[in-house]
Amino acid sequence: DPHTSYLAPTTSDDFYIELSQSLHGIGATLKTEDSYIVIVDLIAGSPAERSGQLNIGDKIIAVDQENQEPVSIIDMPINRAVKMIRGPQGSKVILTIIPKNSNREVQVELIRDEIKLESDSANGVNREVELPDSSKANILIIKLPLFYRDFKSVAAGKRDFKSMTQDIIALINKEQQQHAIDGVILDLRFNGGGSLEEAIDLLGLFYD
Repeated sequence: DPHTSYLAPTTSDDFYIELSQSLHGIGATLKTEDSYIVIVDLIAGSPAERSGQLNIGDKIIAVDQENQEPVSIIDMPINRAVKMIRGPQGSKVILTIIPKNSNREVQVELIRDEIKLESDSANGVNREVELPDSSKANILIIKLPLFYRDFKSVAAGKRDFKSMTQDIIALINKEQQQHAIDGVILDLRFNGGGSLEEAIDLLGLFYD
């Protein structure tokens, strides 16, 4: 592909996760606290959240891949620990944790799944604004934090791949079903870039 010739493997993985807005793992956001990896958030509907056995503030001290010995992640750099916890969809991972406000060790078995990341997806809000001639207009303001596109799904020939342009089409259609839209503002102030194909396709929605 055109990116891994100059991106390090870990950077490349993070790059594709960001652009595809998905990953395979357990759905827990982690941070380093002293020598421990600590859970700071659980993504709704993820294996971590569905299990009912993990909570914010729990410490993960070891990771056991299926049919392998547990590996301690105490004092391990967080990027290495995260890489061990992520894995193929449908695979098993066993975490040894110390629950918040407890000193006892507990093992939690999880089946990795696809995790959808919606924080950087296109989202919109409809606002009624007053124009210079004192008339009113309904303006759909769409925030675009990233030009995201699931390259791997595209390469695999999948038709329902994650796409910023497709999300914007769906967003506009949904708004038009509820009320007339007089104009659209694309908010790119915090957009860091991403897929050139998506940037071109986005323009194609508004220009021939």
